[in-house]
Amino acid sequence: MVIVEPKGGFEPVDKELALIQSEWYLGAQGQPVDYAKANAAAPAPDYQVFNGVANQYKDNPIAINTGKRVRAFVLNVGPNVGTSFHIVGTVFDTVIKEGVILAKGNAGGWGSQAVDLAPAQGAVIEFQTAEDGMYVM
Repeated sequence: MVIVEPKGGFEPVDKELALIQSEWYLGAQGQPVDYAKANAAAPAPDYQVFNGVANQYKDNPIAINTGKRVRAFVLNVGPNVGTSFHIVGTVFDTVIKEGVILAKGNAGGWGSQAVDLAPAQGAVIEFQTAEDGMYVM
């Protein structure tokens, strides 16, 4: 993941995360990767993972304190399947994708609940949690 900050840098936040989503196409036990599945017209990965480990944030959630501002750099490395990145129970008040900025405090007060990412696309999102709880990606 390559992160290019704006001139002068980003505004400070309480926590920054780097989340890389990818796909695994497994062969039979002890066999090499199944490229036929990855090359299919409708690819069906065995796993879609964040930061290379299946279920890691289900098993070991990321701790974020209520009311703290979070910035996440999200990248879908694919290779095949697009994603709609969403954290249940949040609204992203800032989204930067493909050079377009939906900034916090915009005139319409808009936010985004999800960010669509094709393979090889990334985004920067920012949000705050309003309540204690488990927020699923």
